Amino acid sequence: GGSAITGYLLYMKHPDGTMESYPLGANYHSHTLQDLAAGETYRFHLVAVNAIGRSGNSPVLSVIAAMPPGMDDSTLVPTYSTDTYRPTIADVKETEMVVEWPSPALDGTGGTPITGYKLYQYAG
Repeated sequence: GGSAITGYLLYMKHPDGTMESYPLGANYHSHTLQDLAAGETYRFHLVAVNAIGRSGNSPVLSVIAAMPPGMDDSTLVPTYSTDTYRPTIADVKETEMVVEWPSPALDGTGGTPITGYKLYQYAG
């Protein structure tokens, strides 16, 4: 193998386009970011560092800051099972199907309004 990883650089692009970096040790595999604006999109990528230099950028991860449904804002403890919100197939025909999912309770969104849903279809 190559030279051991000595650290990571986590990059965050703010909604206004400014970039911020967070140097992390080799043993860090997570980092908490605070004071994000709800409803805004943040973009992240990671770079590994070793004695030889830097790796290429990881793929970019885009995330909208929001309270996940079912999370209690005061304790940040899940108050639901993810199975509760899992989509189900309600009807299947030769050329169509119906996919259903329940809306989270209003008090289960952490105060962040749900503005829409995305449904993805995968082959196979």
